[in-house]
Amino acid sequence: MIEEGPERGREIVVPPEGARMGRATENDISIADAAMSRFQCRVYFRDGFLHVMDLGSTNETLVNDQPVSDQALRHGDQIWIGDSLLRVVKDGLGENRPPAEQSLAPEAEAPIVFKTEPDEQRPAPVPPPAQSSRPEPNVLPTPESLHPEGELDLGLGKQRSGSVHEDSNESPAKTNYLLITLVTILLVFLVGLVYLMLTPQANRGGSAAAAVNERTLAVNLERVRAGEGNIYRFAVRIQPDGSVYAEVHDLVNEHNIIREHQASEDSFDRLTQQILDRREGFSRLRGDYEGVAVDVHEATEITLLTGADIRTVRVSNHVEPPAFEGMKDQIIAWVENELNLDNLSRSPRELRELADRAWQNAQRLHNERDVKNENLWQATQQLREMIWLVDTLEPKPEYYRQGLELRDQWREELELRVRNMRFEAAREYQVGNLNRALEIYRRVLATFPEQSSTLYQQTFTNIIQLEQELRRR
Repeated sequence: MIEEGPERGREIVVPPEGARMGRATENDISIADAAMSRFQCRVYFRDGFLHVMDLGSTNETLVNDQPVSDQALRHGDQIWIGDSLLRVVKDGLGENRPPAEQSLAPEAEAPIVFKTEPDEQRPAPVPPPAQSSRPEPNVLPTPESLHPEGELDLGLGKQRSGSVHEDSNESPAKTNYLLITLVTILLVFLVGLVYLMLTPQANRGGSAAAAVNERTLAVNLERVRAGEGNIYRFAVRIQPDGSVYAEVHDLVNEHNIIREHQASEDSFDRLTQQILDRREGFSRLRGDYEGVAVDVHEATEITLLTGADIRTVRVSNHVEPPAFEGMKDQIIAWVENELNLDNLSRSPRELRELADRAWQNAQRLHNERDVKNENLWQATQQLREMIWLVDTLEPKPEYYRQGLELRDQWREELELRVRNMRFEAAREYQVGNLNRALEIYRRVLATFPEQSSTLYQQTFTNIIQLEQELRRR
């Protein structure tokens, strides 16, 4: 149930197969909330329990005021997406718990069950190697340990004790022993030197590398679909520095797009954490799931580098395992939001019709900007929508360039209006009219409901301070 937001009072029923939610009309559940991402989140059932998964949204998905990537839900949980507050009024627990558990207290934690498919079992542990009887590699044998009489034969010719050359200053046996002793001392010195030079550096470098590589992320994803008169290919490469390269080729919809993008540090960190949260399930998958194509050939391959671990899984003409599907949806949703590729599933004709409608709505709302507080802000949002819809179209509509100019002009007009209202509220506060100042500040939020902006946050803080001051009086 939507308890707060533009569609307050609306009841949402999640179908058994789950649903994608956001402000875009192509979602399974579309919510008219301008502060929401186009593809905000996905709600679905796993083992009979309701879950919510964030799809890389810019403003995050909050469950009970905490940002989540994939979270089990219970009756009464609150979900903040954009400016909308949703409350879970039915979570599926009653239908799935055995009778003995029906009497559990409402505050009992909902179980989260993770099943492992038979073909996704962990490999059996490898037994430790048998103990070797050979000496440690860095322990050098002494001559006394190899020969009871203190002599070592390296093939240099050991002389009998009674054989001595009369015209020589020392015997050949003594010469051999001195040579062996010198070689042994040299070997011990070299081994010790190498140990002192390399061991500390390796230890320090190894621990530092482990710390750095733990959150290293690189992704390659490719989807191919061929059949029904069309060839579609979506390929993306994400580098550890957050740079993104994507190619989209769609024969029917005439898309032939190549884009490069540098993600912000915060956005890339969120993606990294979301993928690390899913890494364990993905790592248990087989390397290949192969089926038989009937009318359409469809294949998706994901190569994932996390830390020092690399894993490739390919699914071709086969039902995608849940761990694979979740990883795929997470990556694609993030890439589409970052590179503005959400509209590629639509035909050029549909995009033009939607852009025409957004352009007309923007002009109407701007003409009626004094009728309702939020109309001017909504007009700027409709212009952004129009620009986004025609971004991949060629040739672009005639009004596209005009829309770009108006977007900046209307934005400046909106911010000027908000600043004037804030100045008026501050003046009322200075003369002691606290209730009047509070009323104006609330009208500012209605005029400019963009929570990520500094003006919104400053105004919200002013309202909290005023309310506290009024309660103290």
